Order: sequence, then C-alpha cells, then structure tokens
Amino acid sequence: MIKERNASGKAKRPSVGIGVLVVNRDGRILLSKRKKKYGFGKLALPGGHVEWMESLVETAKREVLEETGVRLDEVEELRDYTEELRPEDGKHYVTFYLIAQMPEGQTPREMEPEKHGPWGWYDPFKLPRHAWSPTKRLVKRSAHLITAVINQMKFPPKKISSATMKKILGA
Repeated sequence: MIKERNASGKAKRPSVGIGVLVVNRDGRILLSKRKKKYGFGKLALPGGHVEWMESLVETAKREVLEETGVRLDEVEELRDYTEELRPEDGKHYVTFYLIAQMPEGQTPREMEPEKHGPWGWYDPFKLPRHAWSPTKRLVKRSAHLITAVINQMKFPPKKISSATMKKILGA
C-alpha cells in the first residue's frame, strides 16, 4: 500500500470521530439532516471530531452541547465503531459510538444551522431511507445493546444510573 502524504510531507491519517445515540423516554434517537457536503441530506446522529487529548466521552458531551444545546449527564461508550473509506471524497473516518439518555427538561435546538437541519426523534429500528448508512449499520450491529438500554429506560420510565448503563453495555 502506498502511503499518501499531506502538504507538509507527513503520512495522512484517518479522522477519528464520535456519534452519539441520544435516546429519549419513548425509545427514539436524535437525528438531523446534514447540510455539509459529506453526507449532505442524510439523517445523522450528533457528533464530530475528537480533539487532541480529549476522551470519547468528553467529545460526546462537547459535540452534543455544541450542536443541540443539550447538556448530557451520563454518556457511555457503546463499544462499536464504523469505518468509512471514501477515496472519491478523500475521506477516511473511524467513528466510535456512545449512548446517552436525553436529560429531563431540555429540548434540542439548532445551534449550528449551517451544518444541520432541524433535530428530530426517530425510531432507531425503523430509520428512514435517507438515514446515513453508518448509522444504519451501527443500529443493525448493536441492536441488542440499544434495545436493552431503551427497555431499561421505559419499564418503568426512569433515569438510568451510570452503574446500570455500564452493566447493560458490559463495560
């Protein structure tokens, strides 16, 4: 394999990002239509790039706050990822996924309208055709974990403790 180089001569590296499944008490996840060129028009999770020396959980909390105005309490790693190799776009992404319960009393807002359309709640197991393919693959692969988290929230309706979330996810 030939290593591609950037303008400064260093070998190119994949971009590392996160996506967050923010789950409401109805078991729906938060998605928004992308307005950026990469993934334009696709429904996507809140998320973004991991910054230098920032943990995945810190990235998740920061990105959700920046994009939706929602301040997450507990965030747990889902222990799953997707990889996108798109030479035609010059993109190579490795995206790790996390899951969080939507905090009571907060409402997602359009904080970056140039990047995202309005936020909406969607059934993760009946995603629209225009949902982003990495999100669809994630839901298919991790359906058992997502279902366990949703069921824990719904019956009876409650906030999930960090310890319970770790137990569900096997962390």
